[in-house]
Parts: sequence; structure tokens; C-alpha cells
Amino acid sequence: MTRDGVTANRSLRNSRDWTRAAHPTLITDQSMESSRFLGLIDVISNCWDLGFNAFGGPPTHFQILHKRFVERLKWIDEDKVHRITLLYEDSN
Repeated sequence: MTRDGVTANRSLRNSRDWTRAAHPTLITDQSMESSRFLGLIDVISNCWDLGFNAFGGPPTHFQILHKRFVERLKWIDEDKVHRITLLYEDSN
């Protein structure tokens, strides 16, 4: 093993979550439930006010959603939004 590999291995053993780094597929049910709950809280905290804005119809909602999720939060990129829009338009 190279010197860098040995150093990396030691620092990995000394780190707090060495088991997660050594076994990235090891996810407990509790951590999965916790991440789902945090994801749900994140979605609710970013979408709770959308129901109050009914003026302007779908074009206004699309602009609000685009500004929020593409530009500000960066949950999805512009290319994926275009592909989803094309997929939707193609199905109608």
C-alpha cells in the first residue's frame, strides 16, 4: 500500500463515521426514516405558501416554482425542467 493509502486509511479509522465511509450502502432504518422526515419538512417549509397564491393561474405558478426550485434552491436544473415540460407537452 502506498504511503498516501496508509495515511488515508489511518485518518479513516480515526474519523467518527468510518463505518459509513467503509460501507456506504449500510443505511439503518432509523437514518432512512430520519432523512425522509427531514426531506418532508424541507418540502413543506418551501411550499406551504403556494396555496395562498391563486391569482394569475398556471403561468404565474410556473414562474413562482421556477424561481424557487431552479434559481434559489437549485433542487433541479434548467435542462431537466425543459425535458419535463417537453415530456408533458408531448403526452397531451
